[in-house]
Amino acid sequence: MESYKHIVVATDFTEFSENAVERAVSLAKLCDAELTLLHVVEQFPVHMYGEYFPTEDVDPWKYATEDSKKRLQQLAERTEYSKTKLLTEVTQRSAKHEIVRVAREVKADLVVTGTHGRSGLKALLGSVAEGVVHLAPCEVLVVRRQTADET
Repeated sequence: MESYKHIVVATDFTEFSENAVERAVSLAKLCDAELTLLHVVEQFPVHMYGEYFPTEDVDPWKYATEDSKKRLQQLAERTEYSKTKLLTEVTQRSAKHEIVRVAREVKADLVVTGTHGRSGLKALLGSVAEGVVHLAPCEVLVVRRQTADET
Protein backbone atom coordinates (compact mmCIF):
# COMPACT_ATOMS: atom_id res chain seq x y z
CA MET A 1 0.00 0.00 0.00
CA GLU A 2 1.36 3.41 -0.97
CA SER A 3 1.40 6.08 1.67
CA TYR A 4 -0.52 9.32 1.27
CA LYS A 5 1.24 12.24 -0.38
CA HIS A 6 -1.34 15.00 0.03
CA ILE A 7 -4.14 15.09 2.58
CA VAL A 8 -6.95 17.63 2.66
CA VAL A 9 -8.81 18.09 5.92
CA ALA A 10 -11.96 20.16 5.98
CA THR A 11 -12.82 22.04 9.15
CA ASP A 12 -15.79 24.11 10.21
CA PHE A 13 -14.03 25.01 13.48
CA THR A 14 -16.48 22.98 15.58
CA GLU A 15 -15.61 20.29 18.08
CA PHE A 16 -16.75 17.74 15.49
CA SER A 17 -14.05 18.72 13.06
CA GLU A 18 -11.34 18.83 15.75
CA ASN A 19 -11.16 15.02 15.76
CA ALA A 20 -10.83 15.03 11.97
CA VAL A 21 -8.00 17.58 12.07
CA GLU A 22 -6.16 15.59 14.74
CA ARG A 23 -6.48 12.40 12.68
CA ALA A 24 -5.37 14.13 9.47
CA VAL A 25 -2.32 15.63 11.17
CA SER A 26 -1.37 12.23 12.61
CA LEU A 27 -1.66 10.60 9.19
CA ALA A 28 0.26 13.42 7.50
CA LYS A 29 3.10 13.07 10.00
CA LEU A 30 3.12 9.29 9.64
CA CYS A 31 3.23 9.50 5.82
CA ASP A 32 5.32 12.69 5.62
CA ALA A 33 2.51 14.05 3.44
CA GLU A 34 1.50 17.58 2.59
CA LEU A 35 -1.55 18.71 4.55
CA THR A 36 -4.09 21.26 3.39
CA LEU A 37 -6.31 22.73 6.09
CA LEU A 38 -9.48 23.87 4.35
CA HIS A 39 -12.40 25.95 5.52
CA VAL A 40 -15.23 26.85 3.16
CA VAL A 41 -17.16 30.08 3.75
CA GLU A 42 -20.61 29.42 2.35
CA GLN A 43 -22.95 32.21 1.32
CA PHE A 44 -25.47 31.37 4.03
CA PRO A 45 -23.70 29.57 6.89
CA VAL A 46 -26.95 28.71 8.67
CA HIS A 47 -25.26 26.41 11.19
CA MET A 48 -23.11 29.33 12.35
CA TYR A 49 -25.85 31.92 12.58
CA GLY A 50 -24.65 34.97 14.43
CA GLU A 51 -20.98 34.12 14.14
CA TYR A 52 -20.47 35.61 10.67
CA PHE A 53 -22.50 38.76 11.14
CA PRO A 54 -20.18 41.69 11.71
CA THR A 55 -21.13 45.24 12.50
CA GLU A 56 -23.06 46.93 9.70
CA ASP A 57 -20.07 48.95 8.47
CA VAL A 58 -18.11 45.78 7.54
CA ASP A 59 -18.64 43.64 4.44
CA PRO A 60 -19.86 40.22 5.69
CA TRP A 61 -17.92 38.24 3.05
CA LYS A 62 -14.70 40.05 3.86
CA TYR A 63 -15.29 39.61 7.58
CA ALA A 64 -16.00 35.88 7.23
CA THR A 65 -12.98 35.36 4.99
CA GLU A 66 -10.56 37.25 7.23
CA ASP A 67 -11.93 35.57 10.34
CA SER A 68 -11.56 32.13 8.70
CA LYS A 69 -8.00 32.83 7.62
CA LYS A 70 -7.08 33.88 11.15
CA ARG A 71 -8.70 30.79 12.64
CA LEU A 72 -6.97 28.51 10.12
CA GLN A 73 -3.63 30.09 10.98
CA GLN A 74 -4.24 29.48 14.68
CA LEU A 75 -5.24 25.89 13.92
CA ALA A 76 -2.09 25.36 11.83
CA GLU A 77 0.07 26.71 14.64
CA ARG A 78 -1.57 24.29 17.09
CA THR A 79 -0.85 21.32 14.80
CA GLU A 80 2.85 22.22 14.64
CA TYR A 81 3.15 20.45 11.28
CA SER A 82 5.56 22.14 8.90
CA LYS A 83 4.08 20.78 5.66
CA THR A 84 0.74 22.49 6.23
CA LYS A 85 -0.91 24.74 3.67
CA LEU A 86 -3.86 26.91 4.58
CA LEU A 87 -6.78 27.42 2.25
CA THR A 88 -9.95 29.39 2.83
CA GLU A 89 -12.51 29.16 0.06
CA VAL A 90 -15.22 31.79 -0.23
CA THR A 91 -18.04 30.40 -2.30
CA GLN A 92 -21.68 30.45 -3.17
CA ARG A 93 -21.52 26.70 -3.68
CA SER A 94 -21.93 24.08 -1.00
CA ALA A 95 -19.03 23.02 1.20
CA LYS A 96 -19.11 19.45 -0.13
CA HIS A 97 -18.63 20.65 -3.72
CA GLU A 98 -15.80 22.97 -2.74
CA ILE A 99 -14.03 20.29 -0.70
CA VAL A 100 -14.17 17.94 -3.68
CA ARG A 101 -13.02 20.70 -6.07
CA VAL A 102 -10.05 21.54 -3.86
CA ALA A 103 -9.15 17.84 -3.50
CA ARG A 104 -9.04 17.58 -7.29
CA GLU A 105 -7.13 20.83 -7.65
CA VAL A 106 -4.35 19.88 -5.23
CA LYS A 107 -4.38 16.24 -6.38
CA ALA A 108 -5.13 14.98 -2.89
CA ASP A 109 -5.10 11.26 -2.32
CA LEU A 110 -7.06 11.52 0.93
CA VAL A 111 -9.79 13.82 2.23
CA VAL A 112 -10.52 13.78 5.96
CA THR A 113 -13.75 15.20 7.31
CA GLY A 114 -15.72 15.02 10.53
CA THR A 115 -19.36 14.26 11.07
CA HIS A 116 -21.95 15.80 13.36
CA GLY A 117 -23.98 12.67 14.10
CA ARG A 118 -27.59 13.46 13.25
CA SER A 119 -30.57 11.19 12.47
CA GLY A 120 -31.30 9.03 9.42
CA LEU A 121 -28.63 8.75 6.71
CA LYS A 122 -27.17 11.99 8.02
CA ALA A 123 -26.62 10.16 11.33
CA LEU A 124 -24.31 7.79 9.51
CA LEU A 125 -22.19 10.46 7.85
CA GLY A 126 -23.63 13.97 7.80
CA SER A 127 -24.67 15.92 4.74
CA VAL A 128 -21.25 17.38 3.90
CA ALA A 129 -19.39 14.16 4.72
CA GLU A 130 -21.93 12.12 2.77
CA GLY A 131 -21.52 14.33 -0.29
CA VAL A 132 -17.73 14.22 -0.11
CA VAL A 133 -17.76 10.42 0.15
CA HIS A 134 -19.86 10.17 -3.01
CA LEU A 135 -18.10 12.86 -5.05
CA ALA A 136 -14.43 12.83 -4.04
CA PRO A 137 -11.80 11.72 -6.58
CA CYS A 138 -9.80 9.97 -3.83
CA GLU A 139 -10.16 8.10 -0.58
CA VAL A 140 -12.23 9.73 2.15
CA LEU A 141 -11.86 9.20 5.87
CA VAL A 142 -14.88 10.24 7.90
CA VAL A 143 -13.99 10.72 11.55
CA ARG A 144 -16.96 10.51 13.84
CA ARG A 145 -17.11 12.48 17.03
CA GLN A 146 -16.27 10.71 20.25
CA THR A 147 -18.87 10.51 22.95
CA ALA A 148 -18.09 11.03 26.63
CA ASP A 149 -18.27 7.22 27.11
CA GLU A 150 -15.46 6.67 24.59
CA THR A 151 -12.93 9.14 25.98
